[in-house]
Amino acid sequence: MDRYKIKKKRKQQINAYTHYVLREGWNKIYSINNITLTNEILISCLENFRQEIFEPIKDDKHLIIQCKVNFSDNDQGYKSLTYFRKVNYGDKELFYDYLLQRLSILSDSYVTHPICQIIFSYIIKDGLY
Repeated sequence: MDRYKIKKKRKQQINAYTHYVLREGWNKIYSINNITLTNEILISCLENFRQEIFEPIKDDKHLIIQCKVNFSDNDQGYKSLTYFRKVNYGDKELFYDYLLQRLSILSDSYVTHPICQIIFSYIIKDGLY
């Protein structure tokens, strides 16, 4: 399969996950008081998400998860920090590292403009990934 077809199929999968999550409404929203996004704030929200959502299902399920931020400035709107990712409970360090790396390589707008929310969109799936 050529590279174009792989990218197209991946985009279709991401769009399907996005529509499914939006339809089901599985979002966990953490309000932030109009401050800029830092590693510490992101990790704090991740820890809360892990305890509230992932801890009860850790033994026999995995999540498909995406992290977004909502900027305080309405012109900025929402921006995705990650694509949807499949994550097992035991993959904590790998997922945290992935998010922190994404934050470090994305545009400066994530760390220079204040945000009002961090949003985790997720799907709970049976079995381990």
